[in-house]
Amino acid sequence: MRGVWRRSLIEWADGSRDETTAVRWVQGISWYGDLRQPVGAPSFAGVGCLRDLSEDHLGWLARQQAFAGSLEREDGCFRWGHLVDLDVHGGQPDVGWLAWDGDALVETGRYLPYREAWQRVPAGGQDRVAGLRLRDSCTGQAGLVVRVGSAFAYARARPGGVPHGLRAGGLPELVRDMDPPAAQDLLDCEVSLGEVGAGGWVIDRSSLPFRMGSRLDTASPGVRPGDRRRAGLHHAVTADVSPTGMPVTRTWQVVGVEGEVDALAAFTG
Repeated sequence: MRGVWRRSLIEWADGSRDETTAVRWVQGISWYGDLRQPVGAPSFAGVGCLRDLSEDHLGWLARQQAFAGSLEREDGCFRWGHLVDLDVHGGQPDVGWLAWDGDALVETGRYLPYREAWQRVPAGGQDRVAGLRLRDSCTGQAGLVVRVGSAFAYARARPGGVPHGLRAGGLPELVRDMDPPAAQDLLDCEVSLGEVGAGGWVIDRSSLPFRMGSRLDTASPGVRPGDRRRAGLHHAVTADVSPTGMPVTRTWQVVGVEGEVDALAAFTG
């Protein structure tokens, strides 16, 4: 199952179905990243950071699903653990059966009545598979980097976690009723997907679309030259942008490693 997967459809027990949401799943040895973006995105032209997001942006961002973690077998099923999750309340465990139907991988929900069909997306050099599980050295945020050939997924939790006392309700409803800065902060949870190439680790899809086109590795402008040299197998460094748009670096503690570590040298020195 290692590789990049595209969802072609999801069907529910009442007969309704969705074939329009753009869904990508990057699966490494055990860790993965999953990003699901609905149609109807507003233009993000001129948006460079969290504080640039308008009410229209926030409403659409809240309709996304974005999560990452570990995939494990459980009682004949598969469980997708959510180490990082844009959702704030969770719900039923993310558990289902997987089976082949021709060239499609079909997922059937165990606790929720759904059926999803997945197709593998070609990605060069899929024999190079690696992952890092991370913890932000300053904030304690969870993070994850997964590489499968030339494809990667990166995820980080929102700073401070989910606010205490947050009332029940879906993310769109919560965001709609918040002041803009509070809504922006609630959506500050990132799952980004991209490609590794001559230009570095370049993000091409993100739950924070202003990150698209930027580099995750620290060859980006504004990064201090010594940051990568200080990284090692116990620490990793990624490029980021502050809520107000300043280029920053994020230093992580490496709390887990799997696969070909050399494939992640861009972060660990």
